[in-house]
Amino acid sequence: MDSEKLMKLSEHMTLAELCKTNTGIENVPSEAQVENLKRLCRWLERLLPVAGTPAEAVERQVRRW
Repeated sequence: MDSEKLMKLSEHMTLAELCKTNTGIENVPSEAQVENLKRLCRWLERLLPVAGTPAEAVERQVRRW
């Protein structure tokens, strides 16, 4: 699964990023779920020019404080 987690779901997102968990429970999506994640990433890619990356969003919030 490690090589599969390196799979790019879109230009800016990988399977590993979307499956990251701190619970200790393995988070391994099925093939159907991976296809749904790819669809989600295509939609999220359209938002990046408007919203920016998650890191940019955090930076904007920090500057507001």
